[in-house]
Amino acid sequence: MVLPPALDCCGDLCGLRDGWPHSGVPSALRPASPWRMAVRGRVAAKCRRLAGEIQEMLQLANLRSVSKSSLRWVELDVADTIRWCVSQVRALAEERGVGIEEDIRAGRALAVEDHMKMLFSNILSNAVTHSNRRGMVRVECVPVPQDGPLVTIEDHGLGIPANKLPHIFDEYYRTSEAVRHNKESSGLGLAIVRHVAETHGIRVRVESRPGVGTKFILKSPPSETYLACEEKGRRLKMVYLLIVDDDEDFASAAAKILRDEGHEVRVDLDTRSAVANMEQRRPDLLILDVMFPENNTAGFDLARTMRYYHEKLKDIPVIMLTAVNTKFPLGFSERDIDGHWLPVADFLEKPVDLDVLCNRVAKVIRETDSSRDNMDEATGQ
Repeated sequence: MVLPPALDCCGDLCGLRDGWPHSGVPSALRPASPWRMAVRGRVAAKCRRLAGEIQEMLQLANLRSVSKSSLRWVELDVADTIRWCVSQVRALAEERGVGIEEDIRAGRALAVEDHMKMLFSNILSNAVTHSNRRGMVRVECVPVPQDGPLVTIEDHGLGIPANKLPHIFDEYYRTSEAVRHNKESSGLGLAIVRHVAETHGIRVRVESRPGVGTKFILKSPPSETYLACEEKGRRLKMVYLLIVDDDEDFASAAAKILRDEGHEVRVDLDTRSAVANMEQRRPDLLILDVMFPENNTAGFDLARTMRYYHEKLKDIPVIMLTAVNTKFPLGFSERDIDGHWLPVADFLEKPVDLDVLCNRVAKVIRETDSSRDNMDEATGQ
């Protein structure tokens, strides 16, 4: 059993106080034995871990509690921020025998400096911690013409299994492999990264192979584009989306990228629970798979049922996703969309490019809002 750091420290401190394991001899009268030195080292390490965990909890609470408008936004050179973060983790890297290779070039971005330091420091410390001894962490920052800087942080070490990648930004989530490798992490660092990235409009992509290593790729928007998006965001209503797909990895990845766009997203893995949840809270848009384990046409059936037999759900726009064409030679496409046989707003064939999905979601939202505005004008509302 792994004890919380505070209780673990108490046990070691009581041992020093009571003279354990040399009962009856006051600790103050004994010379500094190897055992006592080892316990002191453990106590110091646990105190550092506890302090770090408290700091991350406070950082996360602060990120949640402040609005974008209250933050101090400045145009900064991302390269300077990354160099500062590298300097902060260099001692840890030397302690673990890990080298840091840098190719850091100037790149401007509109950002909150302290928040960017949190973001890069967490990714860098993760890279160092999960690298093999005598491994290498490579840090790149390159300017992109007409765009924001592209930052890559890559380690050569533990790696992350593919089925666990969608969860790494969840609070307190740690893979079993990471826990065995390093017991001191709080599991909050990448949750902080997610919050900062969402606030700054930074797109984060993670590539990883177990036993090989992990690469974080961060794409910042250009300053002028981000300001324009901020202004657009004030005018554009973000919506509540429901994703219904039995492919949990895809659904989690799609949910993350749509949350990055500012939407609220829920995921259901089967159509039965989806209907119950839609009746409880009506989504603004449904993203629906076709084939489910219980029924190869469950998605089609749900779309038709909503349209013709469910008054509360009939007007919810549906984007249908399917791999049916890879399994059956039916040739479904967006040409088959109509108000009767396939009553959906849009159709995407799997495998789905997530950027394309985001664009289609935005398109359907605009078309739905435009249709409602036209209806309001026609009825005089």
